[in-house]
Amino acid sequence: MKEVRLTPEKKIDLEALYDTNRDKWVYVRVKAVLLRSEGWTTAMIVQALRLYETTIVRHIDDYVHKKITTCQWWLPILFDWRANK
Repeated sequence: MKEVRLTPEKKIDLEALYDTNRDKWVYVRVKAVLLRSEGWTTAMIVQALRLYETTIVRHIDDYVHKKITTCQWWLPILFDWRANK
């Protein structure tokens, strides 16, 4: 699986999004990315979040490759959060 490297600013933004979001699926996706950036293996994330491995791999790959589907789940929310800051 791809390594996820986050800048300190991006990590702070994702952690804030994680802490303030009420949407379960955004919460899970952000959590998977954060855990992977902290060195967790896919197996560890699967066990912690109780999701299928393919789901975790897809979430992380979407983030790493900046696919359009990824932007749909976190960019609008992140922009809303920053606007309300």
